[in-house]
Amino acid sequence: MSLFRAVGLTVILLFSIVVAEMAFVNPATQTAAAIQPPKDDIAGFMKIKLAAINAAMESAANDDFDEVQKAAGELYLLSKQASWQRQSDATYLQDTADFVAAAEFMMRMAESQDPQGVAASYGAVSASCLACHRHVRAPKIAKQDFNSVHSLAALIDWSSG
Repeated sequence: MSLFRAVGLTVILLFSIVVAEMAFVNPATQTAAAIQPPKDDIAGFMKIKLAAINAAMESAANDDFDEVQKAAGELYLLSKQASWQRQSDATYLQDTADFVAAAEFMMRMAESQDPQGVAASYGAVSASCLACHRHVRAPKIAKQDFNSVHSLAALIDWSSG
């Protein structure tokens, strides 16, 4: 592939992403699934995300690509909500990036009316959800308690000779 063609394809891809983002960020086009619940209602937020994922699956089963694209757009919008951003460790951020990429993939596959692509993207969205939930539920490695001393150096009396 020539450099010119590679650059051209990259520009087209970036343009497509920007256009898709503009189309789904318009507040006038938001549906109930894109409305953010109260900040402390994580269970409610999860139910909204699950409703959007289920809507995508139901629409895919009926080859209703417009509705699949709409549901994928809702998933994308939900990933930008403050309730989603409550954690910031590296694994959680990667899980979120994987989810966003899968939702964008679903939008593209629905737009191209590719049933196999929509099925693959649904699998990718589901896999990213499961990976994140496993991470969030995983026991956390020992946290440092800075209010108490637990080091050998702190036990040594440094004032004596």
